[in-house]
Amino acid sequence: MAVLAQRGHLSEGRRRLEELLALPSAQGRDPARARALAAAGGIAWWQEDIAAARGFYREALAIERELGVQRGIAEALYNQAFVAAADGDFEGAFRGSRRAWSCSGGPGTRPGRPGPTG
Repeated sequence: MAVLAQRGHLSEGRRRLEELLALPSAQGRDPARARALAAAGGIAWWQEDIAAARGFYREALAIERELGVQRGIAEALYNQAFVAAADGDFEGAFRGSRRAWSCSGGPGTRPGRPGPTG
């Protein structure tokens, strides 16, 4: 990862995603925006910009919930669990991981239903 950061690929990728997300045509609450937000959040995470990652992931989760896409909800909850852990909120990270697991239909779960901690 250090090589990518040194060559500026992460910064360039994030800049391009932020430019795309700011376009008027990209303001829809649709799967494409949710995926772009998740990608921007991932880049921000690898750049150690936790505050930005939190914002990107939060909006991605909101869109996925509006759309009712369980796989997208699971991914967004999973991403937010990492942010919670980075913030030192290990209980929140655990809850987010359990919710993600439940939404993904992991063994012993009912897909789309919050887990026991959800």
